[in-house]
Amino acid sequence: MNISYLKKGILPKAGNIFNLNLSRRDFLKYTGAATGLFLTSRLLEYPFLSYANQRPRVVSVYDSNATDYDYITGFHWEYVNQNVVNNMMAQGVMALTGKTNTEAAWKELIPYQSGEKVLIKFNFNNSRDCEGYDNKIDPLAETANAIIDGLISIGVPGDKIWFTDPSRKIPEKFREGIINPYIQYYSHLSCTGLNYHIIDYIDPKSPAASTATCPAGEKILPSQIFVEADHLINVPILKSHGEYVTLALKNHYGSVLFQNYDRSEMHAFFNEGKNSAGCDLNKTNILADINNNPHIKNKTRLVIGDGLFGNPFTNWKDTERWEIFGNDDPNIFFFSIDPVAISSVMTDYIVAERGGQDHEQLHAAAGLGLGIHDHWDAFETKNYTAIDYIPFDLNNPKISRVDIDQAIRDYKAGNATEKEVKDIISRYMEGI
Repeated sequence: MNISYLKKGILPKAGNIFNLNLSRRDFLKYTGAATGLFLTSRLLEYPFLSYANQRPRVVSVYDSNATDYDYITGFHWEYVNQNVVNNMMAQGVMALTGKTNTEAAWKELIPYQSGEKVLIKFNFNNSRDCEGYDNKIDPLAETANAIIDGLISIGVPGDKIWFTDPSRKIPEKFREGIINPYIQYYSHLSCTGLNYHIIDYIDPKSPAASTATCPAGEKILPSQIFVEADHLINVPILKSHGEYVTLALKNHYGSVLFQNYDRSEMHAFFNEGKNSAGCDLNKTNILADINNNPHIKNKTRLVIGDGLFGNPFTNWKDTERWEIFGNDDPNIFFFSIDPVAISSVMTDYIVAERGGQDHEQLHAAAGLGLGIHDHWDAFETKNYTAIDYIPFDLNNPKISRVDIDQAIRDYKAGNATEKEVKDIISRYMEGI
């Protein structure tokens, strides 16, 4: 994953308005729109979203039609609209990449070559048996199917698409919802079924092992499947783990084992007990160390936060309605190539719903150069200084900064007039 622009301290240069997260009011001021909208040569020369090269982009896509669970009948995962989910996924990857069709967007994200393997890490934390017929929050087959469609569109054959959560069982209820019959499933725990494989963790002497900062010298041992994969997609779920977040970084807690500690003991080194393990968890954090393993860091192409359902208070209970989403399910996806930035945005949503949430892991990961950590100014405005956050509401579609960027590119390519670009910007300023 190429995130060199995310190095700590690299921010847009002062004075370049095209590297700022401008409000409509600020944009009016800088473009002269307050006294009659016009485009300067500078605006036409630099796309409005050119700062995406300096700041990590996070996109969210909301559509209330994605789910319709009544919290009475059956299981929540029986009430997901695959067609709506497919559209949300398509809109998200296009907005993230700036491409105008889904195939081009997926090609931008996954530089796939024939024969390579694409590994998708899901969060099956609540999957303790091979059936899975309960209401606990776990991955949704509809989300997986939408990802599969994108990968198939760029030539990835089904048998080269690998699903995993090494430390948990991939249940029947999930696998029976997957449309493509060639997908491969990998876990360290034994279940049976079509294309199901038992996979082990690497040996401490393997060159694929990495070393923790705290406990200093402890070996981090990823599952062998991460060594064999060529590309990695990380799919965390919008939920809390009690006091602390359990998003993109902690999703890989189930991807590894440790040489001298069992899984429960290692909790002290990322949150529980705070600094009782002798670490400043804002600087040395085992979750940051795990994500710094080369087979995770260098292979991650995309992070998709699944918020179709969610729980802002715990990771192991049933899904809940959220007040900030109109007392309904969240019905939202998040997209980024930066695991820290996307976790920052998802954390802000959780905090807006429940109040405070510990996230030392994000500070430590940012310190390692794994991404950018930031907080929005307020729930109502959702403005960030260091993250380019673009929310889409498909129930109430409006002109976005992505549309402005595309209009300017069309103008420069001779496919749009200056008037058409002005009209797009005017509609953005008016909130249409």
